[in-house]
Amino acid sequence: MQATLQALFQRDFAAYARARRLPLHLHQAARAIMRCRTSALGGHVVGCSAGHVAGVWYNSCRHRSCPQCSKLQIDRWLAGWRERLLPCAHYHVVFTLPHELLDLWQTNRKLFVSGQNRPSLPGGAFCTSRSASAARPFGRAIQKGSHRRGCELLLP
Repeated sequence: MQATLQALFQRDFAAYARARRLPLHLHQAARAIMRCRTSALGGHVVGCSAGHVAGVWYNSCRHRSCPQCSKLQIDRWLAGWRERLLPCAHYHVVFTLPHELLDLWQTNRKLFVSGQNRPSLPGGAFCTSRSASAARPFGRAIQKGSHRRGCELLLP
């Protein structure tokens, strides 16, 4: 038997749910995953007139937590991010200035940027991509702040 999330849920979820008090949405997600692409959701017969392909294809649950149903979306998302990556070894670096330095940042941006553009490793190169003019604190209105994004290129 192949180890899948569906097989794990089918085998162990009932005992897990009996031992704990779980919210309704977790029961619904588990039920959808356990029933996905099985006869419980129905299906349709697929075949060609020449007899090359014949079989029963079961319907999907289309639940957002189901790995079978979301695999194509995840693969597309990952492929999009792979296209954006640099074709060399690098580290993504984000600098966040302390709140106490924000006023100093606002008046001396060139000084701060020139210091951040120096490589941290010998033989390395550093490039900054952009400066955000506002930080996004959770639960509060947008405030002024500074986040610098860049990448450290590892050169031979």
